[in-house]
Amino acid sequence: MGSSTMRMFKLNASNMTAMPGLTYTGSGVNSNVMGDAQVLPNGNILVTASQSGQITEITSGGQVVATFVVGSTGSMGSFGYTEYRDSLYGPPPR
Repeated sequence: MGSSTMRMFKLNASNMTAMPGLTYTGSGVNSNVMGDAQVLPNGNILVTASQSGQITEITSGGQVVATFVVGSTGSMGSFGYTEYRDSLYGPPPR
């Protein structure tokens, strides 16, 4: 099945350009849908592979800090959530 890859980009809003940043590929972790990445207040990044049932916390340099797996030993679970938003930009509606 292969591994999903998380790619981050550095955006420059003044000249409307994007430069490649961090790329992280989890070992054998795949999620065709509902994968996510979120930068934490400490600068680390949570990489979620919902279909594989795994969340990995990595540093901004791509080193693994912690891995959280949903499901019993030997079997992977899956999880996820969804939220309707008119736009991906800005806070969700109240």
